[in-house]
Amino acid sequence: MKVTITGANGFIGQAMARHVARVAPGSDIVGVVRDLADGSGDLPFRLTQKIEASDVLIHLAGRGGIPESLKDPAGAFDTSCRLAVETLEAARAAGVGCVVLVSTCAVYPFSSQPAREDGPLDLNSPYAEAKRAAEIYGLTCADLTGQDVRVARLANVYGPGQRALFIHDVARRALQTGQVQLQSNGLEKRDLIHVDDTADALWHVATKGRAGQIYNVGSGDPLRIIDVAKKISAALGADLTLPEQAPGTGDVTRDAFPATDRLGALGFRPARGFDDGLAETLDWIGKNT
Repeated sequence: MKVTITGANGFIGQAMARHVARVAPGSDIVGVVRDLADGSGDLPFRLTQKIEASDVLIHLAGRGGIPESLKDPAGAFDTSCRLAVETLEAARAAGVGCVVLVSTCAVYPFSSQPAREDGPLDLNSPYAEAKRAAEIYGLTCADLTGQDVRVARLANVYGPGQRALFIHDVARRALQTGQVQLQSNGLEKRDLIHVDDTADALWHVATKGRAGQIYNVGSGDPLRIIDVAKKISAALGADLTLPEQAPGTGDVTRDAFPATDRLGALGFRPARGFDDGLAETLDWIGKNT
């Protein structure tokens, strides 16, 4: 099997390459990157700047998130939509068999109920808008040209090697200041999935999913942010502090987590318990801060 990974030198891209090497030994794993000077190190792929014919392409290239997109909407469009469209076009021209277009659960509204793939959307940021636009283009290609495109909407991915987002940022500040600081009361729920489980889930979508289908990727076990913060605080010996008056609006004060039944029907089950995954992640952050 030949597997292409865009954004191969990124946090999830590296985990994806290692996972493919484990579960499909002997596969030709190709990493597509913008700059060959980045190098592949000990990662199990060769690098290229051009998409080649392959059995599977997993599109992980891109950067940024909601906060960055609010500052630079045009940049969010370029990295989340335009790049995805260019990748889909190149994949079709090269004769790629299946494209897994990686998107985000940020397209869903806040709700105390799990968000389902066919449920309502709430595109409340340029990042979510750009990701959804890429989804629409990809699924339209699937309908009109027969291209095999599958969409994977990721929840909150964490793990060793990540240098941004909630767990990394909170832990890094705790190591530097001795404080675990939250901007809300922490009662909101989020789905946190280990990067290795994320790679496994994407592989299930690539090998067992259906063309034209959308799959939520999460652990299926949402956690309250306050409980995560307490675990980080205890592990690092840091004091936990909450704001004197927790905000009453904004995404940090409301639940947001996906339903994972559709992914589970493909046979995916998370292998990493959160406590073990968090301990491993905090150990890595401590060694790399």
